[in-house]
Amino acid sequence: MLRKILFNMHWLIGISVGVVLALMGTTGAILVFEDEILSVLNGRPAYVTLGKQSLSADQLLITAQMTHPEKPVSALVFYADPKHAVKAEFGRQGRGRPTQDDGSLWVNPYTGAVNAAFAPRGQGFMAIVQDLHRELMLGAAGGHEENGQQHDERNGEHRFSLGKLITSIAVLCLLIMAISGLYLRWPRRKASEWRTWLKIHWRLKGYAFNYNLHAVIGTVVFVGYVLSAHSGLMMSEMGWYKDAVNAVAKVDPRRRDEARGGAVTNNTPYQLDMLWSAFQREVPDYAVATFQLAGSTPQELKIDYLLNEPVTKKGGRHTSTLVLNAETGTVVSHDRFDDKTAMQQVVERNFDLHSGGYFGLGGRLFMLFTSLMMPVLLVTGWSQYVARRKQKKQRAAALKAAQQS
Repeated sequence: MLRKILFNMHWLIGISVGVVLALMGTTGAILVFEDEILSVLNGRPAYVTLGKQSLSADQLLITAQMTHPEKPVSALVFYADPKHAVKAEFGRQGRGRPTQDDGSLWVNPYTGAVNAAFAPRGQGFMAIVQDLHRELMLGAAGGHEENGQQHDERNGEHRFSLGKLITSIAVLCLLIMAISGLYLRWPRRKASEWRTWLKIHWRLKGYAFNYNLHAVIGTVVFVGYVLSAHSGLMMSEMGWYKDAVNAVAKVDPRRRDEARGGAVTNNTPYQLDMLWSAFQREVPDYAVATFQLAGSTPQELKIDYLLNEPVTKKGGRHTSTLVLNAETGTVVSHDRFDDKTAMQQVVERNFDLHSGGYFGLGGRLFMLFTSLMMPVLLVTGWSQYVARRKQKKQRAAALKAAQQS
């Protein structure tokens, strides 16, 4: 009885939500290596030629501010790599990605020359791909996204997005399909042999081949889909899921959001040279350090940093937070990533889990494969559905003919 219920649930979800999942899988496969694709199209604008002496932190801030005197710099991002430019971030206005005139700039730390932080070639295409993946291009007009949530521009409140709701439901369905598919796939005998799970019988034809291929691929991508569904639900409209995970991991989302800072206006003239020296004394082995100028107070400066290079430019990888007294440079608080529990670290690195970056290059390649398999599972699943419908009609016709004879 349970098997029949799960079977009907599995194919019903597949034929109703499968197209959305296939689209999300295809776009997700592209986004896994978004940075690398843009680097191929545009080169490496973030890297510069080494100079004799770098500009001071205060000079870099002044240089960046001169490009947009009408709005303050919200953050300065420093890299330990001496060949890496400093990133200046401005407050984002409107939906979409930042551009040279409304977002971020690379500042050469030796010459003060500036370049657009977001490459023009392919950026529009990637914006469309991202919108399709997150909201099917049905997002709420006039809002923008922060950490996977859409907010109203005027007051920062969450706004309803039909596209986000559809993709959230689709992600929940993916989790149900993965679990039900594993149950239906479980063999009645020889479950301990790998061939039972992973062997593709190429000599089979028609329905039998589609069933075998669908089952084997579903087995291989099962872990990837569970991780994708879990991390996707953490960024979805399913607030109850996120609340439950945060409760289990003992993560206070309000405290975490406060630690990340907001896009508030802050014109405090910090003594960046002094604070930069204080930060280097406290964290000499940093890889990336973000001075949150907009997310700090006049009395305290907040600095988010990474001890190892992030897999992508997105946030959430091994992020620690240091708060310094703005006048003296003394340490006010130091929230280290390594001091958090394993579950809290997983929650903090949710985006890395979603993209596969949590497990390095191998994890990203695996997520690329699992994403590309979604259209294949859609086609093989639909083929089985059509074949069963055809067989059912043939049996009904044969039964009717037998009754009439």
